[in-house]
Amino acid sequence: MLIWRLADMEWRSAKSYFRVGVVSDTGKSKAGADQRHTALLESCVAHTTEILTRFPRFKSIRDVLIRRGRAFDELKKKDYALRDFNDYIAKYPDERSTVEVRLMASDILAEQNRHQEILNVLKPVDVNQNLGGLEAQVVEKQALANFNVENYPAALRKAEWLLRYDRARGLNKEEGGHYDD
Repeated sequence: MLIWRLADMEWRSAKSYFRVGVVSDTGKSKAGADQRHTALLESCVAHTTEILTRFPRFKSIRDVLIRRGRAFDELKKKDYALRDFNDYIAKYPDERSTVEVRLMASDILAEQNRHQEILNVLKPVDVNQNLGGLEAQVVEKQALANFNVENYPAALRKAEWLLRYDRARGLNKEEGGHYDD
């Protein structure tokens, strides 16, 4: 579909403008790159919204929903992004890619200090399955959320799980691991 290709190109272009804007050291060109970045993201949102409303049976509707949520997130429209991520989670709760969407939603909730909701979003994730390394991120976010809602026993259990996970993979902090990066 042409609209999806256009939205995808705008997303990719926005990423390029963001990188160029960060590298640029003159205020004038950085401001222009920031404006262009924002314009591309807004255009991406407009086109993905059009796809979601006009073509709800589009074959890549999952990607469209995630793309719009990520664009809203980068535009600092966190509530809209969270709504898209929650829609995705509700429509596709058992898919493997839903774990990544749950993590994106939990990042937004953490920024808003909504820690109990983080626990609700991440609760259905089975961290005893191999999720390609995402299981440690889920447990870490659960541990922090439990700590912030003052559920210290659960936070400690999650922290112990992370230590066992690291030890099983040879990522002990004493020897250097992913925490040192």
